[in-house]
Amino acid sequence: EPNKAKSLILEAINLSTEANLDRLSVEGMNLFGGFLSLRASYDSAISEYDEALLISEKIEYHVGFSEALTGMGDVYWRKGDLKKAQEYHERNMEFSESINNTAGIAGSYNSLGNINNDLAEYTKAMEYYTLAAKTFEELGDERSTSIALTNVGVIHQRLENYDKAISYYQTSDSIFKKMKFHRGTAFISGRLATVYKNLGEYEISLEYSQKALEGFEKIGSPAAIAEIKHNIGNLYWDQEKYNEALPYYLEARAINMEIGDT
Repeated sequence: EPNKAKSLILEAINLSTEANLDRLSVEGMNLFGGFLSLRASYDSAISEYDEALLISEKIEYHVGFSEALTGMGDVYWRKGDLKKAQEYHERNMEFSESINNTAGIAGSYNSLGNINNDLAEYTKAMEYYTLAAKTFEELGDERSTSIALTNVGVIHQRLENYDKAISYYQTSDSIFKKMKFHRGTAFISGRLATVYKNLGEYEISLEYSQKALEGFEKIGSPAAIAEIKHNIGNLYWDQEKYNEALPYYLEARAINMEIGDT
């Protein structure tokens, strides 16, 4: 329920600021930065994280500072600026190690995996995702462990190890469903759609694509919606159904232009 979430986060920030509770203000800003980033309001998210970095550094709130660095790195990754994304996550890794913040280290492991995945550095990406999964598991963070293992599945998919990719996706999906983590289940549906497209199973791929689209539309994630629409266009393109492909491409392009996704 994104509208309710937004309202509560903003109320929390206002109350914390009025009461001079700086740590809670930082936590609220980091939450709001994440909220804005997932909804592709990248510049606004960067402003929130900038403010969180300033305050947390001033009051020496180390965990808040680490979370802001991680959030900033993820914003730049979503924005497509991989160089800046990497800089922020490497900075967070160094800082988190200095304060023994294991959760912060694990988060940047996973994000550096994402960055290297986008750079087609699949061996490095696999190493980072595996480290992330191992560290999250040691922390007892089941959801984050499953996210990291999902990303291992993504690398297997990139390397065309489709059976392994499907196995990782199905394992993570069962956990996400148990935890009612809707973003995770939508992401898995999108990945399975791509796997089955690559296997030439277009009907199965379209079914998973529609599940992913419904999931991302429900939680309000424009970048993900654009990606799924583009992938559905590809499905029709591969079958030479160009009149059916075109509307999906146009819709995907319109969303990407609106959110500034280069």
